[in-house]
Amino acid sequence: MTTKISTGLAAAILSGGSVKSALSGGIIRIYGGSAPAGADDAATGTLLVTVSLNGDGSGLELDDAVGQTMSKPSGDMWGGVVVATGTATHFRWVRPDDTGAASSTAVRLQGSCGTAGAQLNMSSVNLVLNAVQTIDSGAITMPMA
Repeated sequence: MTTKISTGLAAAILSGGSVKSALSGGIIRIYGGSAPAGADDAATGTLLVTVSLNGDGSGLELDDAVGQTMSKPSGDMWGGVVVATGTATHFRWVRPDDTGAASSTAVRLQGSCGTAGAQLNMSSVNLVLNAVQTIDSGAITMPMA
């Protein structure tokens, strides 16, 4: 799966915003099961964990871009408690009030989870109920060609 953006995220960027500002304060929801065809589609699969700043529900932020890449601030702890045991297959970076319903206005970034070669690479995709899941590093890169 390639990274997919929602119509809402595209509109925010094309209206003079930035990827950073559009995703600012968002959270990452990690799911098991089949991914939706597109980021505008309703969420599918089983929600395994919601990742937020310090695991307390606070929104995530990204550092300013260096070249074509924005990274997770090195001092931030991104994590959450796993709410269902399962295999992580895909994620969505969303605003906290996103209900997961089909929407052409919601700001969403969607991609795959894996241990290598995915948009969200994890040390293990096998998540266990009540364990703390962290994202130790991360970056969003804009392609040049």
